[in-house]
Amino acid sequence: MKKLLSIMMLFTTIGFSHSTIAADTMTYSCNNGQSFTAAYPNEDQAVLYYQNQLFLLNIAQSANGARYVGEGWQLWTQGINNAMLSILPEDKSIASDGLNCEAITKTSAITLNESK
Repeated sequence: MKKLLSIMMLFTTIGFSHSTIAADTMTYSCNNGQSFTAAYPNEDQAVLYYQNQLFLLNIAQSANGARYVGEGWQLWTQGINNAMLSILPEDKSIASDGLNCEAITKTSAITLNESK
């Protein structure tokens, strides 16, 4: 809950509502049949929405593409259409394998599923 509040505060501070995150947003379909959404509110962060959970990722050094890490995840994008989503163990600084994913939609917002 604290993490969700931090993420929502980030977006509320710049004028977004609690159920929608307005930012460049991509939905990816992965080679295992699953999908995820990633919002890019600025050059240094990505918000990963995967399995009904939000994860705040920060930009990390990469040889090519954009690599974001945080909360046990790595999202590495190559161009605008390809991404690799990986679990990032605590004792590692980079993940070498993961789900290969392809962008299927681009929007300007994530709308979160609200559970009751």
